[in-house]
Amino acid sequence: MTNTWHRRSVMHVPLENASDTDWCACFDELWRFSQTLYHYVIPFICVAIIPLNLSVVISCAFILKRGKQPTCTYLFMGNMALSDLLTGISLLFDQLFPYAHQNHYICELKIGMYATSMMTSVYSLGLIGIDRFIYIVHGLQYQRLIYPFRAKILIMMTWFIGGTIGFLPLMGWHNTNVESKPCWYINTVPKELIILTTVLGVIPLLTVLVLYSIILHHALKKICEVQSSWLFRGLPVNEAKSGSSCKKQSKDVPNHHNDNKLFLLSPLEYPRCSKAIRVVLFTTGCFVVTWFPYLIACLIYVSECDLEKGSRLCMTLKMAISSPLALLGSLNSVLNPLIYAWWHKGFRGYVKENVKKTLVKKISTISLTHSDSSSN
Repeated sequence: MTNTWHRRSVMHVPLENASDTDWCACFDELWRFSQTLYHYVIPFICVAIIPLNLSVVISCAFILKRGKQPTCTYLFMGNMALSDLLTGISLLFDQLFPYAHQNHYICELKIGMYATSMMTSVYSLGLIGIDRFIYIVHGLQYQRLIYPFRAKILIMMTWFIGGTIGFLPLMGWHNTNVESKPCWYINTVPKELIILTTVLGVIPLLTVLVLYSIILHHALKKICEVQSSWLFRGLPVNEAKSGSSCKKQSKDVPNHHNDNKLFLLSPLEYPRCSKAIRVVLFTTGCFVVTWFPYLIACLIYVSECDLEKGSRLCMTLKMAISSPLALLGSLNSVLNPLIYAWWHKGFRGYVKENVKKTLVKKISTISLTHSDSSSN
């Protein structure tokens, strides 16, 4: 869903009111600045996207190979990291592909790669939200509703939806005279497909927003229930706030699903309301900040603007969509592994444990080699 262009192209669109030469000159300067910004910032974003998501993909593969639970959660996390990794590769491909050999087929290929990875990533986020919602709210039915075979089918569906939507321009559904226009998403893709892509992209985002709001509601409800039970037992207020009594009781209760907890919700544990609120606000805020401006700008553009003419609003929207908002959307692929992998207790613990084992093994090997050389 990015907007790539020929790097040396300059925007010349006839204005409806072209008499304001000062505004035109100012706009040309802003346009050149937006191109320069995209050209220099995208490599840094790629440097962040590729290693972060590659490490998550490799770690999830090792976790699944060792049979660590919950399997479905790690499948969804690995799929999201793989789609975000493809985002970084497609951006890098756009930057490194020779300018002299670009044509509309290469343009549609680049747009297809990026749109596929973005759609798959967004739907993977939706799957993670559904997975955690079912576990937290309907924990007793989790194993019956979410199991590895069903998770793999859902993952294949995300790639099918993303690939179908992303490569429709390459299969022939594109605007006319694309050869003579810069390689921008809004220039290449017809309005109907932009609307369809926007609607399909908003669905999982709204789903996650609703599900996480329900999770937060259940967390706050659990707080009220636990506090009421403390008052019923006649516990002191300070002891109730610390949750020490509940924590002591919870030690005797086995819990086999700690790896998949976003925050504590078991009946005998004190719910961490502040953490629940932070996670919900951060995840939904990430979606809203990174993708909603881009989607809203695309909708306004396709509904109000003509590709052959340009008002001030339309030209400003085109510049915003092609550079700043596209960069903002790309940052979502940097934030996803930080939110959904490195904040995950089981994943983080597994990575720390294996890194520690590797370092200890390396140090012991070096020490043994040094001692052998000294003895000789």
